[in-house]
Amino acid sequence: MKKLRPEGIILLLGFSGFVVLTLLALVPSKGDKDYSFRAVQGEAVNAQQNGAGFKPVSPPIAIAQGQNVVLQPLVERPVIPYHGTIQRVLNRDPGGWGQIHIFVGDGTATPQEISLAPEWYLQFQGCSVALGDPVYGEAYSFAQPGTAHATNEQLYAKNMVINGMNCSLRTAQGFALWSDQLR
Repeated sequence: MKKLRPEGIILLLGFSGFVVLTLLALVPSKGDKDYSFRAVQGEAVNAQQNGAGFKPVSPPIAIAQGQNVVLQPLVERPVIPYHGTIQRVLNRDPGGWGQIHIFVGDGTATPQEISLAPEWYLQFQGCSVALGDPVYGEAYSFAQPGTAHATNEQLYAKNMVINGMNCSLRTAQGFALWSDQLR
């Protein structure tokens, strides 16, 4: 039988230490008993309530306890229709991303602000916006769930029809089509 050389002993001790550390990391500690999440609307979901697995969260947004992380399940968001004429066009970041916002109204009430897309994306789709153009489409409100839609809150356009062009801007879940979040 061969005698182990020092490098073999070091390798054996390193591998054994790695296995021990891995096993210790997998064993829950006494303080890790509660894996709960609370929904923004107040419904608590506790992993211990239904055995080993997590109960699905039904509200559209949940926040992990003790953290400021917002989790958004991929659910279709409700849409709010909009229509009228463009009364103001605003580029929110002219030197950078170039996010275009329009203010749509009928001339009698306060115009509704609607965030469209970056200027380059609108040009790519052939959707140019100008004052006085009639426009309609659907938009999202990203206000807290359960709150009523305020007429002056900013909306985010899902789509827009302008000058006969149908422009798709966001997915059914509200993700921007020009974003790299869809990969």
